[in-house]
Amino acid sequence: MRVIFNARRKTGRLDLEAIEMAVRSAMHQAGAAALTQLLQFATPAADQRSIPCPCGQQAHYRELRSKSLLTA
Repeated sequence: MRVIFNARRKTGRLDLEAIEMAVRSAMHQAGAAALTQLLQFATPAADQRSIPCPCGQQAHYRELRSKSLLTA
């Protein structure tokens, strides 16, 4: 935003495209930070590491892994 206001002081005009791009960038960063927090999972407790599977067997916890996520 500092760049936008410095340019306004120099030219006396607002660059709406620059404002849009700055706001868009800030919102993407905020959204990424929010999703990162929402998608953090703790390792399950020992008594929650096996669950019944629809096939009749037990599904066993292996590990948490990172995954890249692409959103709109």
